[in-house]
Amino acid sequence: MDALQKYQNEVLEPEYLASLYDPEFITRQGLFFLSNHAKDDSLSGWLSNPKYLQQPHKLENTINHVHLDELVEDLEHQHEIGLILQQRWSDKLSKQFPEQEFEIKLALIEDSRWELQMWAKRDNPSEGS
Repeated sequence: MDALQKYQNEVLEPEYLASLYDPEFITRQGLFFLSNHAKDDSLSGWLSNPKYLQQPHKLENTINHVHLDELVEDLEHQHEIGLILQQRWSDKLSKQFPEQEFEIKLALIEDSRWELQMWAKRDNPSEGS
């Protein structure tokens, strides 16, 4: 985890960060999820509700997003870690699902904290964020 070693003493949840740095992705019902965010019990509840399946990109992002302030408190370090994770996720997803495009977005949300977001791009323009 060389790219993140400089944050080692600041990271609030090192095991969780390690799982994000080397992510595993799964598919369920044509949707893409971080495996450590997609626990079967809660995921089946989401996937059984047609309301959530109407906008798959929103469901994917709801389950996949990461609040970087839960990993490190410093705003600048949140951004730096977010950029590293964004690239790692992009690399992993393009290898694991070469036929699928993804949106992986690092966003500064309203209360001044960084969030990493991810969903699959689909043909329907109403399914973008």
